[in-house]
Amino acid sequence: VDVPALPPETYGVLQNKAVHAVIDVGGDDRGALALGRYSDGIIEDGDYELLFVINKYRPLTRNADMTLEIMAEIEKACHMKFTAIVNDSNIGDITTAEDVLDSVKYAQEVSEKAGIPIKMTTVKSDLYNELKLAELLQKISEIDGIKWIRFLYSYPETITDELIKVVKENDKVCKYFDIPLQHISDPVLKRMN
Repeated sequence: VDVPALPPETYGVLQNKAVHAVIDVGGDDRGALALGRYSDGIIEDGDYELLFVINKYRPLTRNADMTLEIMAEIEKACHMKFTAIVNDSNIGDITTAEDVLDSVKYAQEVSEKAGIPIKMTTVKSDLYNELKLAELLQKISEIDGIKWIRFLYSYPETITDELIKVVKENDKVCKYFDIPLQHISDPVLKRMN
């Protein structure tokens, strides 16, 4: 008998209020069943995020309605509601910049129908030069329904004049740069482990 279960150490992590943990239970109702055993305590605390990771290019989630069916199955199994969406639409190593851009509209539709925000869209680092962040932000801002865009971790070497211009002039892009300055210093990184 295959009974979905999380290791006993998980319970200790969930009970420790000083710990923030990320628990990946997979993308179906079997892992969600295991998480559901702890849902009362998680919900009681009221301090959780349950992120629904979506991928437009998977067979069971090719459109918003199919994706919402999977979402409902997982929520039912774990006895918890999702709080946000992570758009991780990719086709593995053959993912192109256009694939990423095409997935944003799909993620927005899922977000609107589910009534929860998009927390982030993931992009493979090797696509960064092809996507050009300034151009990507501009294209995303043109999608109907997108109210604002926040991007994180602008490494100093990636901040271009074009990016500064988009941040300054595009009303949908948040007006700040999140720059991890510690990454420019090897001694600081070493001290941070």
